[in-house]
Amino acid sequence: MSIRGRLWGAVLPMLLLVSGVLADDVAPTANPETPAPVVAGEGAREREGASESEAASADEPAPVTEEQWRSGLERRGYVVEQDTAESDDTAKWVPVDPSFLLGATAADQLALLTDRSFATLESATYTATFSGDDLRAGEFTGRVTKVGNQVAILDWTDVNLAVQRLQQQRLVERSVANSPVVEEVVNDLSAPVPARWGTAPDGRSLVLISAPETVLTGRWSARGLVSEFVQPGGANSVSEKTIVAATTFDLVLPAALHTQLRLRLPAGKQLVASAGLLSEPQPMAEGWHEWTLDLGRRRQVRLTVENIAPLPPSPLLLGKVENAYFARSTGLTVQADVGLEVFGASAASLKIEFPNALEIQGAAINSVPVPLQINPERPGEAVILCGDLPVGQFSLLRVTASQSPRWGTMRALPRVSFPDIRVTQERTTLFVESPLAVRAVSTDRLLQTGLGRDMQGELWTFQGLERNPKFQVEIGERRAEVDASTAAVVVWTADLAFAVCDLDLQTTSGTAYAASFRVPDGWDVLDTLGRDAASQLVTWIVESQGGSDQVRI
Repeated sequence: MSIRGRLWGAVLPMLLLVSGVLADDVAPTANPETPAPVVAGEGAREREGASESEAASADEPAPVTEEQWRSGLERRGYVVEQDTAESDDTAKWVPVDPSFLLGATAADQLALLTDRSFATLESATYTATFSGDDLRAGEFTGRVTKVGNQVAILDWTDVNLAVQRLQQQRLVERSVANSPVVEEVVNDLSAPVPARWGTAPDGRSLVLISAPETVLTGRWSARGLVSEFVQPGGANSVSEKTIVAATTFDLVLPAALHTQLRLRLPAGKQLVASAGLLSEPQPMAEGWHEWTLDLGRRRQVRLTVENIAPLPPSPLLLGKVENAYFARSTGLTVQADVGLEVFGASAASLKIEFPNALEIQGAAINSVPVPLQINPERPGEAVILCGDLPVGQFSLLRVTASQSPRWGTMRALPRVSFPDIRVTQERTTLFVESPLAVRAVSTDRLLQTGLGRDMQGELWTFQGLERNPKFQVEIGERRAEVDASTAAVVVWTADLAFAVCDLDLQTTSGTAYAASFRVPDGWDVLDTLGRDAASQLVTWIVESQGGSDQVRI
């Protein structure tokens, strides 16, 4: 017989009274301290002997049977399982020895339940210097409180800081005599020693805490993610300049009741935080500022270090580009839409670049056509005369173009680029009209976000991941295998002959939208009809190829 392991934490406080409480429930006994009454005579002696026997039995109470012990527990809401073959999940439980439970004292039981230790990082302070693209020379100070007599742990498994030289100091009390009769107790720190920390067998990163009050110190660093953009040289310049836009740090810190970061940045930088309270920077010596961020209980934050620079004298153009391609049997239409915002100064012209095989149809801003001049020395360049785009105004720029490609081969879709515009987002849409279909797609720095098909065609959507994405596609008529059976009735007269042909077409693979049949020499096609409503033809035409006629349906 055993008690299932789930009763361990909840049953022990009750089981320490099993020998008394349960026995009282099932076999109450007399109190041995109550004196027996004194009765004279022989009967009194018999009763005296009986009293002695009862007293002896009181010293040795009747043993509690297993069933009585079990029923006493169940009346109090506990579950006692039998270790029998019918117990299908016995292996999931940990047996508890009843003799230990009945024999343990209340102090042992209480110590077993309460002898657990917990450590809490009450406060944590991080200092570091931004240099290059990293946070370097970082220092960490944390105050830890432990409750309990055993060694406690701090779980730093998901912390992504590069922590080194972690040390610990114990907080000790020391008496200081302020006067001959008055002493004051002050807290001092012991000499720093290396902390006990590392990776556990289960993969967790743990810090072991043994003292009630501990101060942890260490060094740390973090690597940032740099985002750049290329500043164009303008309409009359071909030079470009790569500029670092920002450096981002996604930090996961140890859990603490209060966390504070103090970061030293050059005077030309500013700090942006996704969480917490960011204070105004305090000037330091030699052109440095100190930024203070209070996170409270938060342990995850994104820090962005940006340049503080005056607006450039030339216009800064930010745009979101959406390229739309429409592929039909007659050709390819390209439409580039740019949601444009102007900063710094107004813009009077914009330069666009495109492949030589692409024919620019026109440009418009806010649905108003604007002049467009193609550079005769460079046929793949043109300048849009946009008049005056004011600062801070949102405008929609649209450029339309066309191309007559030969379908059926892998080719790169022509792309209109805007070197004067800093593109912040780019999306691409491809619509292929039936009977054409996409046979193969190859992309670089593009993420496919959607695909839809209906009777009119296919719609593909992509999201740009980086600058200048590449898009290659093979478009052609759908490949299909069609089986045909023919039955004909021919009527001959003295003047002419005519025939009625019944064509039964069945597609065995793929999708077919058209079919062609050769007409014998000397015969003319009078009409082509569907057999029923479900097989009506869209259109039909007779074509001459190589000296013979073909009917295309």
